Amino acid sequence: MKKKYFIARLLIILLSLLFMFLFILPFLLFKVLNIGNILGLGIGIFILFIGIFLPAIITIITALFKKKSGKILIICLSSILLIGFTIFSYAHYLMISKISTKNQQINTVIVLGCQVIGESPSIMLKERIDTCYKYLCNNPDAIVILSGGQGMDEGISEAECMYRALVKKGISQNRLIQENQSTSTKENLKFSKEIILNKKLSTEVIIITNDFHCYRAAHIAKKLGLQPKTYSAKTHWYLLPTFYLREICAIIYQCIL
Repeated sequence: MKKKYFIARLLIILLSLLFMFLFILPFLLFKVLNIGNILGLGIGIFILFIGIFLPAIITIITALFKKKSGKILIICLSSILLIGFTIFSYAHYLMISKISTKNQQINTVIVLGCQVIGESPSIMLKERIDTCYKYLCNNPDAIVILSGGQGMDEGISEAECMYRALVKKGISQNRLIQENQSTSTKENLKFSKEIILNKKLSTEVIIITNDFHCYRAAHIAKKLGLQPKTYSAKTHWYLLPTFYLREICAIIYQCIL
């Protein structure tokens, strides 16, 4: 029995260390700190706790099962975990439902901004720029709204950063419209809609953003009266766990509201 516990504990501890590494990596590489990696680290520490104290936890659970009140407590805790898992799974389903790399023949494009480092795009913003470039090359009549304001720690607006990069790649300036006032996804889409209406563009739009972000962006766009479809930019593996978990939290929060 002790040997079995040893192997189980070792596997759980190794899993927890891997889990924590994946969520601390974005902070070590890019100083990314948000609810995603904070929650991920918390889960990793919890798994580590289980691994370290597994024999004691099993002893406590066994003792609780011998009492009626203990069984009720375990059933309640299990139900809470099951409900949490169900909500998490549903949010996961919603998130992946809008991931699409299928090229569309839609001529109104919105690219959602992301962090600018100095005057250069962050990795995720570069992914969106590259995806936009690919879409524009495949759709020569498409007009794109580059949406994103300037944060306090950014040298230029996100819209300007995307504009410079796409022009450098050879995209005509006449196809690029900057929206440089927004500070959130909702504002990205709200202000972009105003431009669409002012310029009499089609309200059927393609939204370009990272894969994990597509559902929430499309949901907000639909609520604002647009007819959205998505074209997903891939996310580097070392950023995906943190932003995936953050997005799950955002979707749950959005559903509650």
